[in-house]
Amino acid sequence: MAIQTKTTLKSYFETAKQPTEENFVDVFDSMLTTSGDQAITGSLIISGSGVSLNVMGHITSSGNISASGTIYANNFQSTGGDVAGIDFTDNVNITGQITASGNISSSGIITAEGLVISDDANITDILTAGTITTSHITASGNISA
Repeated sequence: MAIQTKTTLKSYFETAKQPTEENFVDVFDSMLTTSGDQAITGSLIISGSGVSLNVMGHITSSGNISASGTIYANNFQSTGGDVAGIDFTDNVNITGQITASGNISSSGIITAEGLVISDDANITDILTAGTITTSHITASGNISA
């Protein structure tokens, strides 16, 4: 009366065999249930055309979670153990707005179309710009055009 592999379960029902009560209990104990607690050891593979997995609640992993497709989420948040936040090692394409309550920094070039600065801006290096429209410019050094 324990969780068995699929191969073992199939062997209970081979031609000319008579499954016992314990064999049937093993079948039920080995099934993935849709409610209640169920431990899964090894891999869980869900496949097929149009097949999806809907989880109501939390997914917890002590290892990596990976996807070969798109991951959809309403929120990405660090658990607080990593003060550096969340690292993305590939390109991140954002089609909506970015809002930050703190600084946004870059070790490379930030490219923007239609950049609007609604408060003070401190530029500590070279600023290359096309047309600049403003009502007031203050400088502690030279301004040249």
